[in-house]
Amino acid sequence: MADKSIYELRSLAEIITAHKLKSLSFPLLDSNPNNLHELYNLISAGNLTSTAEVEDHFFSKLSNSAIYATRLQRKLRESLLDTLFLIDSSESGFNALQKNYYKCYRNLIAVKILNGRYQRAAAIPIAERTIKKAIHFEISDVVIELAKDLRFHYGGIIGDKNKWRHYHKLVEEWRAKHQTEVLIEGYYLDIMCNFILSKSTKKEFSRVVDQHLASIEGSMRSAKTFRSTSYYFMLKVLKFEIVNDFANVLTVSEEALAFFDTKKELVTGPTRFTFNKNLLISYTRLRKFHLAEAAARRCMKLVTPGSLNWYNTCYLSIVLYFQSGKFEEAHALWQLAVTHANFKNIPDSNKETWRIIEASIQFFMLTGRIDSKDDQKTSANFRVNRFLNEVPAFSKDKRGNNINILILHVLYLIQSKRYNEIHDRVESLRVYSSRYLRKDDMFRSNCFIRMLMCLPAGHFHLAAVKRKAAPFVEKLKTVPYAKADQPIEIEIIPYETLWEIVLEKLDKRIR
Repeated sequence: MADKSIYELRSLAEIITAHKLKSLSFPLLDSNPNNLHELYNLISAGNLTSTAEVEDHFFSKLSNSAIYATRLQRKLRESLLDTLFLIDSSESGFNALQKNYYKCYRNLIAVKILNGRYQRAAAIPIAERTIKKAIHFEISDVVIELAKDLRFHYGGIIGDKNKWRHYHKLVEEWRAKHQTEVLIEGYYLDIMCNFILSKSTKKEFSRVVDQHLASIEGSMRSAKTFRSTSYYFMLKVLKFEIVNDFANVLTVSEEALAFFDTKKELVTGPTRFTFNKNLLISYTRLRKFHLAEAAARRCMKLVTPGSLNWYNTCYLSIVLYFQSGKFEEAHALWQLAVTHANFKNIPDSNKETWRIIEASIQFFMLTGRIDSKDDQKTSANFRVNRFLNEVPAFSKDKRGNNINILILHVLYLIQSKRYNEIHDRVESLRVYSSRYLRKDDMFRSNCFIRMLMCLPAGHFHLAAVKRKAAPFVEKLKTVPYAKADQPIEIEIIPYETLWEIVLEKLDKRIR
């Protein structure tokens, strides 16, 4: 009598017969070049970007070119999906969690297909092996689906009460765990989606986070997983980020990383990156620059160059260099980031943030803080009006990145000695400051804008401007950067540094 392993293979062979193997079609694996290969290569290289271009390239001489183009694209899509299941899930670059994640989902689909074809002899052994891996790696939705299939098999077909009870218990246990994951992930995204396009402080959400944390407390005690715990830490960090309490952001992030060290087989690089990024931000805000640089190095080791997380690390590292006065290092990292081939693929909202970094870099070059002869042409070609026109996403974010845009505009006008235009701009700043900046959450920005408003009042003369701005300079000193109640994106360059540059540009002649 055949053993169980051979019996399972024979059951699979009954589904995947030799005739079916011959009839399988994976067009992209065909060694003979055809339209599908060409379309794949052109799209991969970025040479075709629309259906109209597909029509023109392949079917320009045919009357039904649109139909043929759509059909060819559909065939490529199906072929790519079919080929996806042939990718080796045990690639050397994957860690244990990644390998088992792909295997578990592949096997889950296989079990569903086999059950649908009434091949339980093959499906059940696969399900029993896979559910053990899914439990070990806490892949909750896979556990639930496989446990449901096994519960039905042993309860409704075999009549094995012990195994039915076992899998029924797993269904109930992991359904509760999965529900906890779904709830806390939803709570996190409920808050986070309010900060994607707006960098301004929204303290009212802090109370909402407290409510979310309180409502999930019981579930986190009785039905938590690694995934739900990770989101729990992320939600707690978000609570303190909202109120700019970076000391507590630091504490929670370090607690999370310590927890991850006890679950090394379950933690991924992106998860570790998230909390090391929190350390980078917190240490920068607390002006512990050597610790911030160490956190930045750890972040860089956890990301792939050209990825979105890599760009986030580059951006935060440049802010760190701005804050610590390392302008040449900021310039070098900016060049590395914007010359990478993937820069064109990052989201528009991120690109707009990089435009602000570019404007800052170019300003430092003009003022001599960055000495780079190779970039003199780039600096000369930079246009402040073009910069203002290329950053639309934050135009309604009145207390967010728009502050940087307004301030940089004035700084460029000062550098160019276009004083008449500054007169007009200061009036806009006056209205902006009174409408959008309040003492409680944008105090430093408010002070600096008031300092800039003293330029025309002092007729751009050094002594007069310093005298008129002195009260606001003193107010700025009362709230140091480390204690400022504002997001890190708001003051990417210390206002003290910018004011020093402004004073350098003023008329020093005795009147």
